[in-house]
Parts: sequence; C-alpha cells; structure tokens
Amino acid sequence: MQRITRYPLLFKQIIHYTDPGDDRSQVQRAQQMAEKILGHINETIRLQEGRERLKEISKELWVGQGRLDLTAPTRYMGPRKLLKEGILTKAKSGRKLRAFLCNDILVLTEESTKSLYRMPLSLAEVEVHEAAGARDDQTFQLVVAYPRGGDSVGLRASSVRECQAWMEAIYNASKRCREVQRRTTGRSRG
Repeated sequence: MQRITRYPLLFKQIIHYTDPGDDRSQVQRAQQMAEKILGHINETIRLQEGRERLKEISKELWVGQGRLDLTAPTRYMGPRKLLKEGILTKAKSGRKLRAFLCNDILVLTEESTKSLYRMPLSLAEVEVHEAAGARDDQTFQLVVAYPRGGDSVGLRASSVRECQAWMEAIYNASKRCREVQRRTTGRSRG
C-alpha cells in the first residue's frame, strides 16, 4: 500500500523534469490514473473498515432477546455504511450517548452501558434543526416525524465545529435517504 501512495508523487516529479509535449501529457495522464486508483483503494478500505466497525458495534447491541444486526442490508440504500460516530450529550439531562450515523439510520446508545438508548431512528423520518433557545451553538435538535405523532431529541456536541459536522452529516444522509426511498417506492407503484 505504501508503494501505491508514492506513485502520484513520483509522476509529479517526473512531470516537473519533463519537457512540454507528448511525453509530458502521457505522464500527466498516468498521474491522474494513479490518483484515481489510489482514491478507489482508499474508498474501498474506508468502506471495509466501516463494515468491520458495524460488526463490532452489533455484537454489543441487544433489542429484547435478540441482537441488533447493523450489518444487515438496508431497505432502500443498499449495504449499510457507517458515516460518522461520536459522543453526544442529551441537551436536557446531560446523559452521554454514543451516536452511530449510518446511511439509513441513526443509532443512539448509552455511553456507560453500551446498551441501546432508543430504537434506531430512520433517516427518512428525521429532520435536523438548530436548537431553538439553546444556550450555546453546540446544541441541535432531531425531529422525528411519525404518522402517529412526532418526537424530538436535543443533542449537544463537544464543540461548535463538531455540532455543525453532525448537523451537516445527518442532514445530507437524511436527504439522500428520502430521495432514494421516494425513487424506489415511486418506481414500484408505477
């Protein structure tokens, strides 16, 4: 792997010492291809690490008598992918939660006991908002729209930057999930 990461740098050096012309453009194409291959390898490794992490997390999550399998395929989004994880605090109680944002669900677990805090939230039903009346910029609100009535959870991140990162990640994943679900269910009806 280390050798592969050096190819784009090597091509860059070769380009630096190559006169403009046919040879230089071919070396530039080779550099672009090497960067593309390296990007693909990095993405594949990142996805594999995410799958391994989901497998680890699943070993500790129990729902009633059964284990919650986060490696199971999603309903509309293909294989489940871990997008982000970290510690968040409940805005009101101060309870520490570990959050796992996947491409279709948000899982909140108790940090101390590693047990499920609540059933996973479907991103197709979640909206993220800045917390109204919050004392700081580190707090955001998750609003869950259920047909039988809504629910909301106020969460606090460790910093303003981390709060913004969580809000953006949840917003983007939720938007993507709704788009894919709408396309998929629209196709099955038509």
